[in-house]
Amino acid sequence: MSNQAVVSGALAPRFRTIRVFLPSSLWIENLGQHLTRYSLALVLLWMGLLKFTAFEAAAIQPIINSHYLLAWLYSVFSVQATSNLIGTIEVLAGTLLALRAWSPLTALILIA
Repeated sequence: MSNQAVVSGALAPRFRTIRVFLPSSLWIENLGQHLTRYSLALVLLWMGLLKFTAFEAAAIQPIINSHYLLAWLYSVFSVQATSNLIGTIEVLAGTLLALRAWSPLTALILIA
């Protein structure tokens, strides 16, 4: 019986250290949330910055023209200015989404 106690006592610390390094479901969930958040922020920043080019402004013109809530923008702004406005909103949304880890209150502006 004393052999079993020594063997189990000697092996127990090894198993404890191995268990520490195994990923738990909370760690995987946290990683998934961060990957989703920052990949979406990256896409929003990328698409928003593309709106500042003339090619993208011309490409979104038919979409904005046929949209019932955004068609009025071309009567107020030029094609490039409208694209710049949409790009600014997208860059702001991507930036606020990326700042969520440091300042959740600032990122709340995106939801509101």
